[in-house]
Amino acid sequence: MDREDSSGSRPGSSPTFQHQVSRILHGHAAVTADMDLRLHEALGTSAGYWLRLQAQRDLWTAGVRAKEPAPVARIAA
Repeated sequence: MDREDSSGSRPGSSPTFQHQVSRILHGHAAVTADMDLRLHEALGTSAGYWLRLQAQRDLWTAGVRAKEPAPVARIAA
C-alpha cells in the first residue's frame, strides 16, 4: 500500500519523523497522540494502538520502579 500525503511524499519518509521514531525505539521519547496518528498513517495500524502500547509500558515501568508505595502526607483540617 503506497499512500502519499498532499505534498507527494510517503508517510514516514521525512527525516524528522524518522528521528522521532528512533528516539522512541531507543527509549529517549514516549509516543504522543500526534506520533500515534503519524504511525497509524504510515503503518496502517489502528488509531490509538501506539498510545495504548505506551500506556502499558508506562504502567509496567512504574510497577518495576515502585519498591513500596510512597508515604502520603495527611492534610490537617
